[in-house]
Amino acid sequence: MIWSSKSKPSDTFHIYNQYPDWIDRSFLMKEDSNTNNFKFLSPSHPEVKSYLKKILTELLLNYDFDGIHYDYIRYSDLDYGYNYYARELFKKKFNIDPINFSYDENNSKSINSSNKLLKHWKEFRNEELSNLVKGLSFEIRKQKPQVIISAAVKPNINEAKNRFYQDWSKWIIDSSIDYAVPMNYSSKNDVFKSNIKGFYNIFPSKIIMGVGVYNQNSNSVLDKIKIIKQNQFLGISFFSYDSQKDNLEYFIPIVNEF
Repeated sequence: MIWSSKSKPSDTFHIYNQYPDWIDRSFLMKEDSNTNNFKFLSPSHPEVKSYLKKILTELLLNYDFDGIHYDYIRYSDLDYGYNYYARELFKKKFNIDPINFSYDENNSKSINSSNKLLKHWKEFRNEELSNLVKGLSFEIRKQKPQVIISAAVKPNINEAKNRFYQDWSKWIIDSSIDYAVPMNYSSKNDVFKSNIKGFYNIFPSKIIMGVGVYNQNSNSVLDKIKIIKQNQFLGISFFSYDSQKDNLEYFIPIVNEF
């Protein structure tokens, strides 16, 4: 993600203004999404891939650090992926522009929809993002193989894949990332547990579970910690320290749990 405000960046040198063709688009063909104002780069655009690799190279050559964490490494939402370059790639493969069979989720209407084509289009976006992650991680490991690679991911594994095209279980399986950090920030224990059910028995040793501390009290967080320990996940990531930095007593019972 490169921008999250309703208003455009005023700096003419901002990447949003310099390279508008790099920006991912919604099939709704509006400046703003129907769901949010986040602006993402298209994972399909070759210049985006080159740009991100250059950033990584600069970091790896000039700084000493232990790990790299991919944040917002996903599509903005279900209606995204319609960057012109991505559409052309799909068109070359399937002889049709995906804009011609997309559907409006708000109105639950299909526009010349084909279930088979929609399936291919979803798989295409999964693959494009997975290939981006794999390519970036290859560059990191080529230069500094000891660097640990992690990614913040949507906590419901099915929603992550089918709505945000973030097939993060694949990223773990093919070693594109070392660890996944599911953003399991719900304050409700039943939702928290439900998210875990999708992946707890597959690779718990590769999961650092995210827990929200901005939206629940310490006792509620302790409940989540117990659930995490029961499922033997590798570790816990609390989000975020800033939300409680003026109330550090909040963390005392959490620290004592360890």
